[in-house]
Amino acid sequence: MKKRPSFGFIYLVFIVFVAIQFFNWIIHEGWYDKIHTLSQTDKDFEEWAHYLGYQACYLEQISGDFKDKSEQEKTLRKAGSLYLQIGDKRNACSIYRRLVELAPDNNIYLSQLTALIYMEAKHQAEVAENIRRLYKTGQENKFIDDNLLKVLSAQLFEGNEGIDKKEVLELIFSGEYSNLCTFFEGGNIALCNLTTDRWSTNMEPFFIAIKNPYNEQKDVKFEIGCWPDSRFVPVVAEIEGDGVRKKVVFDEKNKFHTVLLTVAPGQRSLFKGNTDKTWRAPKDPRRLGVNVRFLEVVKSETAEAAD
Repeated sequence: MKKRPSFGFIYLVFIVFVAIQFFNWIIHEGWYDKIHTLSQTDKDFEEWAHYLGYQACYLEQISGDFKDKSEQEKTLRKAGSLYLQIGDKRNACSIYRRLVELAPDNNIYLSQLTALIYMEAKHQAEVAENIRRLYKTGQENKFIDDNLLKVLSAQLFEGNEGIDKKEVLELIFSGEYSNLCTFFEGGNIALCNLTTDRWSTNMEPFFIAIKNPYNEQKDVKFEIGCWPDSRFVPVVAEIEGDGVRKKVVFDEKNKFHTVLLTVAPGQRSLFKGNTDKTWRAPKDPRRLGVNVRFLEVVKSETAEAAD
């Protein structure tokens, strides 16, 4: 006579069956992804930032133990890089001040320090002095890198008469600053100071440079996107330039806006954009602003109306 399965065995089989069905449901519903909430992402980011900040702080502290200035410089440079990764501009600024003191003739350090001071909206007199030192208005032996070009572009919108707008646009369209600017339409449109996936970050301004080589007025279309959750809405973005100021508001319903920027025939124009706050997307540690994408160049609506 065959022995019947025990109650315990049947119970075990039942539990295994229920577990398999449960995990199939998880996969089908995508429930696993939903448990990675924004708050958990924030926590993960804070732990990651704390770890990198601890490393940077340690490097900063031991840098003074080196007698060799080149070793001090190397260690501080690494600390500064870590602070920049986590968006700690205040401590990064402190590091680059020390680097400038160690290597006063290193224009790269001075340019990075100038950008940090400017973006923190502090010591603007020092920013102006550093710009004069690097940019050397009216002279040929200027020092321009991505950081300084970013500051020069922003300063144009703040009434700095010592900066030549034509020259700044020539620098942008030269193509020599590809780490700062991405080009479209055969080099006639440049998006500057955005990430590789076209996001503005850390409350920094972004820039749109447009060159119109045609004999008629043109409208350039851009899609501006932003999809924050309810904790961050509304996010307001402003774009200004050539006497025009455009404002777009993003909330849980309005996630995309089309923006038209008009440029006269044969002219070059520079526009600056910024947001009133930053936000974090799930699984993304960055402090995001807006996403900017070039769409197309069309005949100006104003010109069509005139026709």
